[in-house]
Amino acid sequence: MLNYKKQELTKRFSSYEKFKSCPVRLWKETVEYLTDPFSDCKEERYYKGKIGNYLKAIIEDYASKPFRERELIYFFDRVKTINTAIKEKRGLAVKTSGGNFIFVYPHKIVSDQMLMYNYLIGYSQREEDIEKRAITLRISRLNDIKLRGTNKSLKDNEIDALEYSANKIGVQFLGGEEMDIVVKLTENGKRRYINQLHLRPECIEIRNGDEYVFRCTPAQAEFYFVKFGKDALIKEPLSLRDRMLQIYKDACDMYDSL
Repeated sequence: MLNYKKQELTKRFSSYEKFKSCPVRLWKETVEYLTDPFSDCKEERYYKGKIGNYLKAIIEDYASKPFRERELIYFFDRVKTINTAIKEKRGLAVKTSGGNFIFVYPHKIVSDQMLMYNYLIGYSQREEDIEKRAITLRISRLNDIKLRGTNKSLKDNEIDALEYSANKIGVQFLGGEEMDIVVKLTENGKRRYINQLHLRPECIEIRNGDEYVFRCTPAQAEFYFVKFGKDALIKEPLSLRDRMLQIYKDACDMYDSL
């Protein structure tokens, strides 16, 4: 198997366009790791001692991975801190991209249904809160993350509730409050609802043939139905109806300004 893989890599490398180069700045520690004969870098020997060839292979391998896997590599330090907290049953002090500080009881890192992004799911609790609340944080949107406290493990019933909600409503919308959302769909809207499966909310009732009642979070309903345009009218709750109205109004104002 190793010989086959070596032949495959050699053939691929030989097919690259020659005499084209680009500068790559390496950390001092990286160079020392690659050049130290006593390091754990075993693969480098397959590239005849040429660090440049080895780096090309690494970059190519990285670029061929799905986005989700590349994100885990790119944010390795954050992922390592989160996994340490989970393993050692510690809490996390997290600063989001919005500048807010949150104390988190971490559960695990998961990806969305389309395997695009990675999320930390768990519970958060502010000083004034009596109970914890479920929370989801996209790894790429965390500005700072630090280990805090000990013995912050979650109870079995908390984990079960978290897993259930993540599977039911989607990890992106975890933590939002589910409610009944009434949407009036045109005939084209009904067809779109049947065909567009990604993050589709659960319909629990149909009234008068065109009023669909969904049990989901407002965030999920907004994400799913905003692309329907005139084919979906949010009737309840009024707060979401006003939110959708503002979204479309802002879009119209932008076009009118051209």
